[in-house]
Amino acid sequence: MGLRDGVELYQDGAVIKNRDVGDWSGRLPGVDSVEELRVETSMSSAQFDRPGSVILSTKSGTNGVHGSLFETNRNSGVGVARRRQDFFTKPPHYVRNEFGGSMGGPVYIPKLYNGKNRTFFFTSYEALRLVSASTFSTSMQTDAMRQGDYSGLVDSLGRLTTIYDPLSTGAAPAWIRTPFPNNTIPVTRESPNAKYLLSVMPEPTFPNVNPSVASNWFGVTPSATSDYMVTSRIDQRVSDRDQLFGRVSVGHDKVLNVSAGGPATIPPLSGPLNWVLGTYHDVSVVGSWSHTFSPVFLSSTRVSWSHEFKFVGSPSDPNIPNMATYLGCRIWGTIPLTRIPPAEWVSASTSRPSRCALTPREFSW
Repeated sequence: MGLRDGVELYQDGAVIKNRDVGDWSGRLPGVDSVEELRVETSMSSAQFDRPGSVILSTKSGTNGVHGSLFETNRNSGVGVARRRQDFFTKPPHYVRNEFGGSMGGPVYIPKLYNGKNRTFFFTSYEALRLVSASTFSTSMQTDAMRQGDYSGLVDSLGRLTTIYDPLSTGAAPAWIRTPFPNNTIPVTRESPNAKYLLSVMPEPTFPNVNPSVASNWFGVTPSATSDYMVTSRIDQRVSDRDQLFGRVSVGHDKVLNVSAGGPATIPPLSGPLNWVLGTYHDVSVVGSWSHTFSPVFLSSTRVSWSHEFKFVGSPSDPNIPNMATYLGCRIWGTIPLTRIPPAEWVSASTSRPSRCALTPREFSW
């Protein structure tokens, strides 16, 4: 069946690639923490388990104390032109700040220990704060469609898309259905589900455009990213023949954007609908012992451990502790739908009407 991934990513000899998705875990190691980057496209060393390898080596401290600081900034308020696709005179919001620092040198504890020529440290911190928006277009229901009137649902050739009454389905084998008069769904057949969804989705910005032919909603979709990576390393020169080092890296990545898959990437008017939160927290630990037996014979032993926490889903909302309860969906959870009689399909909640339960006489558009 072959290899799932032909290229592996290593840092100090330890794998930092996610086996689940075949990509690196969270934020990559900071630029200031990398001493060497080597790419092997084929015939990697026998110590690596993939034909191709991307090998990173972390910096170590020296006898001299050295450090660095940096900050990069991009801002849509300065020197950014809007795209030709934009329907705005001002470009979408974009503010990016990437910053960090590093420091390394000998371990020195006054009156207790002087690690010059023996013990060295190195640590780095890098972070990203990004708040941006991008232009997006899609098709939304017109005002008439929100009232059930689909008489204008025609394609570019003027052909009408007929809406049939699902409750009029005849017997097999014909399964004939009756169209709604004038291609209009009665308001009495509106489901709570459709009513709620339409109430929180924005109306078309170009109401005269046929959504079956072209996009009639144009706007900006926001996103935010916040992440950091901390790398710390200790090197110990035990003797001329033995050297030890240990490295710990901790990364955190949080991304919040508007995305529900397909054409539903539009910001809702309220609530967590369409919002997706991705949180990644990674810890990587490596220990190494190198021993020189002779000028032509040496050994290197490494032990590594990593842990990753990953969450992708709807962000929490203090006003909505439970989404099923908020929507009035008493049929969700541990009760199978097939065990609930039709007479109980409608939520019994008196404080909030059900937005997801359907009665036999309802039809969602």
